[in-house]
Amino acid sequence: MLYSMDWEPHEECLYFALNAALRTEDRQKLKPWFSYLKLILTALEKLPFTPCNVVRGMNLDRSNQYSIRKIFVWWGFSSCTTSIEALEKEQILSKTGQRTVFTIECDSGKDISRHSYYKSKKEFLLLPARQFIVVGCFEQAQGLHIIQLKETKPPFTLLQPVTNQSVQIQSTPGQIQTRINHYNQYGITVAGGKGDGQQLNQLNSPEGIFIDTKRLIYITDSGNHRIIKRNLSLNTDKIIAGGDENNQLIFPTNIVFDKKTNSFIISDKRSKRIIQYFSKRKINQQIIISNITCYGLTIDKNGFIYVSDCEKT
Repeated sequence: MLYSMDWEPHEECLYFALNAALRTEDRQKLKPWFSYLKLILTALEKLPFTPCNVVRGMNLDRSNQYSIRKIFVWWGFSSCTTSIEALEKEQILSKTGQRTVFTIECDSGKDISRHSYYKSKKEFLLLPARQFIVVGCFEQAQGLHIIQLKETKPPFTLLQPVTNQSVQIQSTPGQIQTRINHYNQYGITVAGGKGDGQQLNQLNSPEGIFIDTKRLIYITDSGNHRIIKRNLSLNTDKIIAGGDENNQLIFPTNIVFDKKTNSFIISDKRSKRIIQYFSKRKINQQIIISNITCYGLTIDKNGFIYVSDCEKT
């Protein structure tokens, strides 16, 4: 209920401040919210995903940002309703001026109407990191823009579920047993842990991680603009890209390995590019994709690369 409450000034409402942090490029601003995110996501996990058609409105013209067939991700929580009348009743949508109404066909809505501060709103909540495609966009009346969206499945999971339960089906028909995975309460630091800094045993805002078949750990040390290779067996660290080397990086966020070319693929966020880096051959790094504010990065078994663009959400 606290999430859905309004107060003045509007910018200090919990949902407003939280979503602003979720949508910002500076991930450091999200750290103060970690405990609350764990709390609300754990609570929402207890509610079932509900396939539904919902609407969301705002007193702005967003039509130029949603061209037909565009695929994008909403990184914040999205409050919606099953009743378009509720938008006017709760004074969310004005009767005149520039307005945008999203009609959304989704598979993962959470019905929070029984828990919302506004009981009459019939509120559904869409979790962060949900991907959609624009299937229609038109102006129904003067200043009223209708955008039709459909939820789609991204090539890789953008938000992992908070539960650690797995369901195991037994050989006996009709019997399902739930097995709870147990984890050690205390983790072991394998890299960094010496505070922020530029020494090899220090990290500054590490983002992505990759572990190869030899159990070598590759870390995108974003704040230090470098890629660190950590050898657990030898207890050594080495800069393989960025830092003070010639192959400069600016806030790298992720790294994957391309088996076909025996090279690393790195998302160099602030340089707005995806680069291919050969660590064992004397070949200069190559730019694969340019002019992209890249964050998420993965590669499939066929060598196809998937990248999330922060500026085109």
